[in-house]
Amino acid sequence: MVWAASTVVTITAAESGGGIGNAGSGSAITVTNSSLVQANAANAGGGINNHSGGVVTLSASSIFSNTANTNGGGIHNSGGAITLANGSLVQQNRATNSGGGIWNEASGSITLHASSVTSNTASSGGGIHSSGAGNIVSLIGGSHVAHNIATGDGGGIFNIGQSAVTIDDSSVVSNTSGADGGGVVNWQSSVLTVTNGSRIE
Repeated sequence: MVWAASTVVTITAAESGGGIGNAGSGSAITVTNSSLVQANAANAGGGINNHSGGVVTLSASSIFSNTANTNGGGIHNSGGAITLANGSLVQQNRATNSGGGIWNEASGSITLHASSVTSNTASSGGGIHSSGAGNIVSLIGGSHVAHNIATGDGGGIFNIGQSAVTIDDSSVVSNTSGADGGGVVNWQSSVLTVTNGSRIE
């Protein structure tokens, strides 16, 4: 399924995937060409809920001003793969618990290429929360996690439970937390790799 050319998705779902829900191996959704997933609300995954092998690709598009009662204000990814490319934005989303911009679990994969997670809010992991072994989060090609807020730990990124985060030619800057790790929290045998002139400030 493809959303293209300035599509606006504004829906409310009670449980998960307020804007878009995608699940199962072989299920794929592409959001492209200035499309906007905006002002949705759900228990988990206010904007997008992707799980169980589903694949979601965003290109030059935005996940904006969505809310989740639990985790993943913008995106909730559980065992799926999500790619944001070509200036895509996850912006001004809010989660009551964790992952204001993005929540990642269950061997999920998140890749940002020349894209940004900005100005999101949560209790932990204001920008991105990745929890559990097998999870992969990659910021590459000039991506940014910036101006996110956690009232608890991990303003920019909260990485826990043997999850892996790579920051390559990218930045995590100007994020704030009410406790540990204004930029990044990396706990419980998780792996944080910072390369190629990347910044955490």
